[in-house]
Amino acid sequence: MQNLKNSFAGFWKYRYLLQNLITRDFKLKYRRSVLGVAWSVLNPLLTCLVMWAVFGALFNQRGQGIEDFPLFLIIGQLMFNFFRESTAMAMESVLKNGPLLRKVYIPKYIFPLEKCCFALVNFFFSLVALFIVALLTWSHISVNTVLLAIYPIVMLFAFSLGVGLILYICLADRQRIGLAAVAAVVVTAGLVTFCTGATAVPAKRKEETVQ
Repeated sequence: MQNLKNSFAGFWKYRYLLQNLITRDFKLKYRRSVLGVAWSVLNPLLTCLVMWAVFGALFNQRGQGIEDFPLFLIIGQLMFNFFRESTAMAMESVLKNGPLLRKVYIPKYIFPLEKCCFALVNFFFSLVALFIVALLTWSHISVNTVLLAIYPIVMLFAFSLGVGLILYICLADRQRIGLAAVAAVVVTAGLVTFCTGATAVPAKRKEETVQ
């Protein structure tokens, strides 16, 4: 218990550094962007439109059996984008901040945590696209739905941070760089498979109900 308190005390000590790193990354990402933060909204919107059109035109599947399929699609896309962005940045965060680590002592876990927090900030901006899709498709989003979404977001954040730390450890050891790449591919493929299965299950159940 005492070790846990010491860990939280150490984390609280570096809270301002964490805030400054997030602010720095935010400014660097959107400094040379013409659209700025608006791109975080337009990107998932355009991608969702393309995916919806492709599934409808090529595969003749626009979410038959899935209620509010466009909303269902963009939610999965936003969650996956957050996982991909946070783990990819966390994996290389400590190595890219090597010069800073050689000057002053900073716990190494701060950098993967900062990248996940920065990805979470982008995720919150991207949620504007979700509400736009909900308005365009006349989907009903209640206050209870928003509150229920807090738990999976927190769990996904913790999972992404854990995967990012594991990938960083593998990448830090030059002999395990290949293992880091394989682990990233396996985790991504597993998440894609899970999302695909989640998409197929509601339609299958509805078909069984109709029959």
